[in-house]
Amino acid sequence: MLRNISYPILGSINIKQLIKESYLYACRKDIEAIKPGNVSLSSPHTDTNAENYIQSSLCTSDILIEDNLTLGERIYNSILATKKIVSTNTNLGIILLCTPIIHSLLTYKNLSITESIHLTIKDATDKDTLDICNAIKLVNPGGIGKSSKYDIFKSPKASLFEVMKYSSEYDRISFQYTNGFSDLLDKVVPILVFDNTRYKNTNLSISVSFLRVLSQIADTHISRKLGDKIAKKTSNQASDLIKLLDRDVNQDTLNREISNLDYNYKIKGINPGTTADFIVTGLMIKQIFKGII
Repeated sequence: MLRNISYPILGSINIKQLIKESYLYACRKDIEAIKPGNVSLSSPHTDTNAENYIQSSLCTSDILIEDNLTLGERIYNSILATKKIVSTNTNLGIILLCTPIIHSLLTYKNLSITESIHLTIKDATDKDTLDICNAIKLVNPGGIGKSSKYDIFKSPKASLFEVMKYSSEYDRISFQYTNGFSDLLDKVVPILVFDNTRYKNTNLSISVSFLRVLSQIADTHISRKLGDKIAKKTSNQASDLIKLLDRDVNQDTLNREISNLDYNYKIKGINPGTTADFIVTGLMIKQIFKGII
């Protein structure tokens, strides 16, 4: 259903304001809900805290909906603004995932989400590719973009699709660019809708959705930092916990198990960051089409 929804179904509502509010809502929920291994209001990392994430969302929310910007400009300008106020990487994955969705809604207003996302990637120019590579270079996340074929630090002369196709072999965010954002549209958003319906507590439902997504999609942030074996083990652990939580929906049990896992992941340095980025983007999409999906 979501794939066939198009902009006109939103009616006469101010789409830019809706996108901004939905983006800020998703970013706020990102630190209100416990997503094991990630920063939350109750549990920071050693180098980042919840306030850093809030600052990052506030300084980028207007840039993402600014008129007459290209896809690459939205991404680069957002990362540049973030780097001016936060020294660590708080939102590269979020910006890389949310921006194509936002750009497609603002640019291709009469098409389905699937069609508009396809055109957003297809119509990306060499300048867009350069801007996105420069945004990644500004953040310089460990292990991303460094390759013998398309090294972002050497400004690759290739289409955005080609660059993302190559890096999709080791990065699930890149995979979205070359596969119609299928993980988000076909898995993440439906999971968020399902758990939101099942649990009365919104933050708790997000925590469970995070684990459910992690159980289905190995986290490539973990893979780059700790290896594929740990990433797979983390997904299997999440799958086992989801089976337990699906049998026992007692809120105290849920909160205890999720908090314990968060503690254990942080002790071991396990951070499912890509999964967290998926959840933020999925929440934004879900909020934009609230009442429709």
